[in-house]
Amino acid sequence: SNNNTAASVANTQVQPSDIPVLIQDGNIDIKQIKTGTIILDNTTSKLSMTNNVLYLNNLITNAFKGKIKGDVSMNLVTSLIKADLKGSNLDVEKTLLDAAAMKDTLSGTMDFDTNISLKGTTYEEQMKSLKGDVNFTMKDGDLGPFGKLENLILAENIRESAFFQSTIGTILNSLLSFDTTSYNELKGNLSFNNGITEIKTINSTGDVMSTYIFGNFDLLKNTNQLQAQFQKAQEELKETFATGSSGGGIVKVTVNGTFEVVDVQIDPIAVDPRDVKMLQDLIVAASHDAMERIKEGMKDKLGGLNIPGLNL
Repeated sequence: SNNNTAASVANTQVQPSDIPVLIQDGNIDIKQIKTGTIILDNTTSKLSMTNNVLYLNNLITNAFKGKIKGDVSMNLVTSLIKADLKGSNLDVEKTLLDAAAMKDTLSGTMDFDTNISLKGTTYEEQMKSLKGDVNFTMKDGDLGPFGKLENLILAENIRESAFFQSTIGTILNSLLSFDTTSYNELKGNLSFNNGITEIKTINSTGDVMSTYIFGNFDLLKNTNQLQAQFQKAQEELKETFATGSSGGGIVKVTVNGTFEVVDVQIDPIAVDPRDVKMLQDLIVAASHDAMERIKEGMKDKLGGLNIPGLNL
């Protein structure tokens, strides 16, 4: 029957043919390899092939102004690629520009180690099959637009709050003039599985600001849960309150987790028209106490989540 014939044809196409090639002990030494905008210089490696798998062992190449070493294998029949690589002193800006066409983003020097595997002939197949881990350390660079405290704050409209328009808020608002984009060290640990990148940690330290990021990124849908988690945190912060006091309780200030002043209570005995400066000092002290208390409350409520710019 036609059905039996179709099944018979399908069965004969299930397994591709083996490649009748055996390489026991070879070497490669290539002065330059260019693929798209990526250039590899002075590439050397041990070369072997057996059971359809091509092996590049002790691979050494110069790329992105740094050096990459490791082992790579590729099954020429199934397209399965495995890579165990370490990189040192790579130029981050050049790496992002040449490999990902990302201009004017991050800068610095980077070391990394990765052990990953993937297979497939299309981007979707490769990203869905991608498995493994990547660890990296970047030093002495710039986070570009990602690290601007002003962008982080404006993105959540915190600067529009009543607190930032108050006298005390003006002091914090002035911090936005500082350069928060520079970092001394940025470390990250990523894990790949079933098309999802799990950002276990990305932690940066700098002279002005330190940040901590975690979450998931969907390589297939090009979506992430980082912003969703941050938005959820902001919603919880608005419902978190703390009250600070000064002068033995004659002045009380209540703030929420986004540092909005939601209530001020002043005992009449603190109001002396002849000494306005004392009342101002009491309000500042109570506000400072409230902010310290809200920071502690935020740590408990958000499980230790560090939100960039809030300096928890």
